[in-house]
Order: sequence, then structure tokens, then C-alpha cells
Amino acid sequence: MLALAVLLLAVPSARAEWSPGNGEYLFPVQMPEAEACRIAEEKAKQAALIRVLGERLAVDDIEVCQEKAEDASCALGRLVWAASEGEVRALRDLRSATTATPAPGIRQCRVSLEADVVRWRGEPDPAFQFALILNQTAFRVGEAMNITVEPGQPMHLAVFQWLPYERRDRQVQRLFPNAMDANDRITGRATIPSTDGARRYSLDMEFPKAGQAHAPLVSEYLLAVGSRKPIPFRDSYGLEEFKALLLEIPRSEARLVRKGYAIVRPQ
Repeated sequence: MLALAVLLLAVPSARAEWSPGNGEYLFPVQMPEAEACRIAEEKAKQAALIRVLGERLAVDDIEVCQEKAEDASCALGRLVWAASEGEVRALRDLRSATTATPAPGIRQCRVSLEADVVRWRGEPDPAFQFALILNQTAFRVGEAMNITVEPGQPMHLAVFQWLPYERRDRQVQRLFPNAMDANDRITGRATIPSTDGARRYSLDMEFPKAGQAHAPLVSEYLLAVGSRKPIPFRDSYGLEEFKALLLEIPRSEARLVRKGYAIVRPQ
């Protein structure tokens, strides 16, 4: 979790169709079954997306950790934000079953479902894109994150955190723009905090109090939205609400970039 540390000095409609999907996840007995089955469900949803959208899924920009029982948020995050061409709006015929495996202490959750997949209309503008660069991908508590933005064209930028362990109605929280760094217009290489903003605040790391209390590290994610026109984003959203909002933005008018990072548990 990032702490904002203050220093003293027209929209096209989407098309939908039902698609089947199956997913499974192997997990150790000490891992909660509900957590494992949620990952299996996300795998099933991803399979349903692939049936409709093809293999055009983007995960390379969010893989910062290995899929371990100690950091299930990593496995979940890679799946939840894998699809860049559409979204699952609804589920039906959802079934799950947990069984033992031949490996000692390892169980398996299998999920089958049908997903209502919404496909974005239109095509993205390949010239309208940007890079998001972090000063590091693994942080200790108290270390500050610095974000560098390199846009291909001038744009308005909003940067959010996705916190998988937070309360469902506020898992997506806005980092930028904020009251101490309010200018969201990016015309060239820029940093967050900005030069002026860095005199007033820093993005300091905190190990989350909620969820994964004994994990040696947790994964969190930055979601950056670059748009041609300013978008009046709220300070926080539920995950599904935020993803639905992104679907309402024409693909030629905005670009989403995702970055994962890890926070190491203090000794």
C-alpha cells in the first residue's frame, strides 16, 4: 500500500456473447480454499475471454513475481488484469469442486462457468500510447516510489492502485492527480510526484494491514489511464465498477497501462 506522505516544507456500445470456460488451481492445505477457488474462477473467466477474443491478452507488463502460495495476490492479479480487449459482465452455471491430488498436502480447485463477454468496439490508436516506469519493482516499508511517464502524444493521465485485499468497494484508489499534484496534462517525459509536487509529498510504501497477514511479500498494481480528453475520475472505485467504466471509453480515445510491484514484509 502506498501512503501519500505530506512533506512539511459519443461512446460506442460494446458487444456481448456467452462463452464457456474452465479453470483449475493447485494449492497447499494451509491456503484458504476460497482464495484458491477464486484464482481458479479467474482462470476460467480468462479461458472464456480467450474463446471470444482470441489470444490477444496482455500480461507481460504485470508479471513481477512467481505464482506462489505465499503471494496468491500475484497469481490473481495476473489473471484479473490479463484481458485488454474486453471484460466479463456476468456469469452463469458457475460450479466449483475441490479434490485431493496425489501430491501430499496439495489440493486442487476446479471451476467451470459461462461468462457474458463484452468486446470493445473499434480499434486502439497505435500512436496513442505511453510508457510507465517505476524506480524499482520490489519495495521495503518506508521506501518511496517514483513513477516516470513517457507519452507518445500529449494526454491527460490518471494513475490508480489496485489493492486486491482492500474492501471490495474501494479496491481501486486514485494516486494521481491529487490535491498536491493537480495538473494531469502530460506533454512530455514527466515524473510522479512532479518536481513541484515532490516538495509537498512522496509515495511511501506501507505493508498492508488487511489480508495475507503472514505473507513475506504482497503484490500491488498501478493502473494508469491516458486519455485524449480529461475524465472526471473519482478517488476510489470497486474493481468491477472501474473495469466497467474503462469499457465505456472508446478504445481510440484512451490507453490503459498496468504495472505490478511487490512490498516486502518487514522483519
